[in-house]
Amino acid sequence: MADVERDVFELVVVKDISRFARNTVDLLQNIRKLKSLGFETQFLTANMIRMGNSEFALTIFGALAQEESTEISKRVRGWLYDSVYFSPCGLAQRGEP
Repeated sequence: MADVERDVFELVVVKDISRFARNTVDLLQNIRKLKSLGFETQFLTANMIRMGNSEFALTIFGALAQEESTEISKRVRGWLYDSVYFSPCGLAQRGEP
């Protein structure tokens, strides 16, 4: 964002909405800030160029990306727990809860 404020870029192209912001609120705030500075933002995977970057569409795609990120985080945490607890030298083998 600092480079955008210094006019280093003319256009912001983002591969995926989930890489642009952590949640829907941050996404909308960043998009609004870029718009106020006169910059266009394009999201490649969501094909937002064709959809016109409407805030409604951004909110929907942002919520989907946020939920996907949450689910991935849950799976990773579960995998880490299982790999520590149920590994050959894990806690379950030692009789610890």
